[in-house]
Amino acid sequence: MKLPFGVVGPILAVGGTIVALAAGDSLVVAVPATGVAVLGAAVLLAEAAWRSRAPPAPRPAAPAPPFGASVRSALRSGRAGRLAVVQALDRVERAIAQPARPVTTPDEQRAILDWSPEEFRRYVAQRLDALEGVR
Repeated sequence: MKLPFGVVGPILAVGGTIVALAAGDSLVVAVPATGVAVLGAAVLLAEAAWRSRAPPAPRPAAPAPPFGASVRSALRSGRAGRLAVVQALDRVERAIAQPARPVTTPDEQRAILDWSPEEFRRYVAQRLDALEGVR
């Protein structure tokens, strides 16, 4: 269990006050004891201010790139970006036309990677035509 505040400040403040009151007319003891009491109170206030400060505001997360930008960069990546394009087409097709559409299987993905650029463009065009209902 963590105490809400440290114990040093209150002990110094209370202890210094008790010693200063018990010192009576002896200024040699009362003045330093009062100084210790004031120091303890200052430590207590500083600690309370330190612990009650607001935590730093979280930094906002970087926004995701727009869907079109990520597809565009995947198309520019050539063969390396093909899987990203296929996954984007799968997501769009599930969102718009066929919610039950399964994702492209790993075997299909390997075959797509082996296609020539022209075959891949035809595949993308066919998928987009199907999404638009052109067929």
